[in-house]
Amino acid sequence: MRSIPLFIAATWVALTVSACGLYASGGGVPTPVSPATPSALPLSPTWTLTPQPSPSPSPTASSGTLTVLPTETPLPPATLPPGNTRVSFPAEGTEAIEAGQVSAGTAQYYVLAALQGQEMMVSLDSPNHDLVLGIYGSTDATWLLTPTQSQATFQGPLPESEDYVIEVAAANGQDRFTLSITIAAPIVLQPGSSPMTVTGTAQDAPTVTYLLPLKARQTLTLDLQSKSGSAVLVLYGLQDGLPIVPLSLHATQFSGGLPASEDYVVQVVLGRAPSEFTLKMKIS
Repeated sequence: MRSIPLFIAATWVALTVSACGLYASGGGVPTPVSPATPSALPLSPTWTLTPQPSPSPSPTASSGTLTVLPTETPLPPATLPPGNTRVSFPAEGTEAIEAGQVSAGTAQYYVLAALQGQEMMVSLDSPNHDLVLGIYGSTDATWLLTPTQSQATFQGPLPESEDYVIEVAAANGQDRFTLSITIAAPIVLQPGSSPMTVTGTAQDAPTVTYLLPLKARQTLTLDLQSKSGSAVLVLYGLQDGLPIVPLSLHATQFSGGLPASEDYVVQVVLGRAPSEFTLKMKIS
């Protein structure tokens, strides 16, 4: 049974050798099938709230709809690369961060179980900036991003409910890396309703990410409170990447009209120190 964490699909990780042209051949890696061109991540980096049968430490809502994924979700059988290092999302978090090292001609593979329609954001950073990402579905062997595209970021909705393999590959010398994987928690707000209140504490990850489908000229109001007083807001459009509340403002409140009809990313940036937070969201 594969476990899906709060807000996101549960994850697990696999390590093997890349089968792409630049890297040594290894079992279990599919031949690229119809690669899709990913969109680049915006400046900073989907679930609907359904009632749960028993209490949970997950974020709660007083109004609107916040979808929380079930604890256990069956996924299709998958053939994964041999050897694995498991990744887990922190409790009440939407972001998993992994660090590692790869040598020329080798790769590491991270495997996570995710659901169709969820928005996944992946960012790879390394001192020499010479590592690349590959992402494919392990069941149907369809590439969302191939290593030959030489990208270090990916963002997009997932086409199927299955295990997804994230490859970190090195073409040249040895390099260290940090890999950030985010699956945004979708929230639906109803105009004119009472504010939705989401509370939580993220451990081992600095950011909690929510995704809100909103319309142009609607007024969005955000109010963030944290126990440490250090949590701040980030707000931007998912499709156009337009920053509305950048991190540099260190804002905890926002109220304003939205410029376009699209999905908006709301992030609670906690920093490295865990902090309990309460976020109120309202649309009018």
